[in-house]
Amino acid sequence: MKYREDGEYSIDNNIAERNVRPFTVDRKNTMTFGSEEGIDCAATYHTIIQTCRMMGVKVLKYLQSFFKKFSEGCRDYAQMLPGQLAID
Repeated sequence: MKYREDGEYSIDNNIAERNVRPFTVDRKNTMTFGSEEGIDCAATYHTIIQTCRMMGVKVLKYLQSFFKKFSEGCRDYAQMLPGQLAID
């Protein structure tokens, strides 16, 4: 109801729904995971992909930069997040 009081709030939540859609569509497939590690891996993967998309970072370029830094021995993962890593 905040949109009634403040004109800057949107009446719909399409942005949030679009960002959640890949997770809800993939929910059916996650029921077939054989382990909790598989679920954690998929959740991490989808989180990184969606974060890149929300920040306007090209996913392939990010992954290339990430694995390049990883192969060089960098293990400071906080500095390798989509908003932190320098992308070539």
